[in-house]
Amino acid sequence: MEQFIITIQQNDELIRQWGYVVLFFAAWFEGLNTMIIGGFLASLGKLNPAFLIIIMSLGHMMSGYMWYGLGFYGGYKPLERWGVRMKLSPERLDQATAYFEKHGGKAIVVTKFTVGLTIATLIIAGILKMQLKKFTWYNAAGSCIWSAITVGFGYTFGLSFRLIAQYIESFTRLVVFFFIFLGGALAIWYALRWIFRKQFTRMAAMKE
Repeated sequence: MEQFIITIQQNDELIRQWGYVVLFFAAWFEGLNTMIIGGFLASLGKLNPAFLIIIMSLGHMMSGYMWYGLGFYGGYKPLERWGVRMKLSPERLDQATAYFEKHGGKAIVVTKFTVGLTIATLIIAGILKMQLKKFTWYNAAGSCIWSAITVGFGYTFGLSFRLIAQYIESFTRLVVFFFIFLGGALAIWYALRWIFRKQFTRMAAMKE
């Protein structure tokens, strides 16, 4: 980890010049992991955290428009393929579609936190020809909240690790602490993601 930080310091100018551009496209096509990395870089003072959240929110919004467009022009085939990939049964997809028809905007925001169901919901929004103005509002709201939380997660992790590292001289203890801290943080993160996904699944299964 220490070597990783040294490498970042050595590429300071490159990160400041191209960091926002790279992370914008990373948020567009990847999302979670790159947002956390972006937050970590911000904790080292290489990027402005507020501007980073704006950039990554825009990238995440573009991702939303991309999947919306796929559903709008591609119909149900992309949704069915995604359902197979995510091991979602046709019945579950039908339930999700029925729920979206009733609570479209809420579904877009909630599924931003489920990762796996996000894309399916965005495709459904396109299939059902959700009004673009309305979609833009919910897509922006969900993207901003999601980006702020994930960048904040990486930023907090970076600050905490650097603070503890100042008081731990032993490299072995530092490595042990790193994995314990990272493991605990990821456990909390995936627990929250599971809760959101469980909530959406429960709501999707509800009868109209």
